[in-house]
Amino acid sequence: DYASHIMLSDSKGQIGIVSLESSGIEMTDLITVDKTRIFKEMSFKNTEIDILEKTIKSKEIVIDVLSGPENTGNATAAGVTSGNNKQAVVTTGTPFRFIKQNANLKPIGDQAFFKSIGFWILLLGPLALIPLAIIFGKKREERANDVRGNRIRKADKLARKYLSDAKKKLGDQKPFYESLERALHNYLKAKLNIQTSEMSKDRIQRLLKERGADEAPSIEYISLLENCEFARYTPSSNTAMQQDYDKASRVISQIDKQM
Repeated sequence: DYASHIMLSDSKGQIGIVSLESSGIEMTDLITVDKTRIFKEMSFKNTEIDILEKTIKSKEIVIDVLSGPENTGNATAAGVTSGNNKQAVVTTGTPFRFIKQNANLKPIGDQAFFKSIGFWILLLGPLALIPLAIIFGKKREERANDVRGNRIRKADKLARKYLSDAKKKLGDQKPFYESLERALHNYLKAKLNIQTSEMSKDRIQRLLKERGADEAPSIEYISLLENCEFARYTPSSNTAMQQDYDKASRVISQIDKQM
């Protein structure tokens, strides 16, 4: 864009001059990767050239590169030696740049996080949890203040625990029936809200009937308590212990459903 003629040379050193206005010249722009510099590639086809009659050959010129380009505005990059004279070549800017390996590119239509769906969820989500936290706190407070309910739940939990212990002690008569008896007592204490001293057989049957339990599971319950008492003085087989354990699990489940 700034020259009217160019100088060409062949492999033998013959030099010619070509006018850029001549026909048969095709120029192609070559752009560097970082798009900071543009070079031109030229091709000639049947283009007129003026050959210089006399070409003068100079001595060999050796260029010694002292250092690479630096990130300074003006820096001496290399020295040029021609005969015995030396002249500093000054570079401006940074003519060579490395290709970035991490460009941090983003899609053209990528939406910013601000005012996105994720932004509103993180902003309003904690506010939506406040009512749930209030409801949970009230339920927990009500449960903590329910003295009778807590006592029933605790006794029922103990009954399940002792029943599980009895299952582990199947085959060992005395520990088995002690755990089974504790499970039966704790279950009734939880359901009927009575103490161990008040657990007579007649009272148990009457209270179970008043609370809606059928007569059959009530009779079986009393029978289980009698078996636990008899086992203290009479031997019992593994089969009998397994039957008593199965009966206790079934009776507790039936009474639980009916009450």
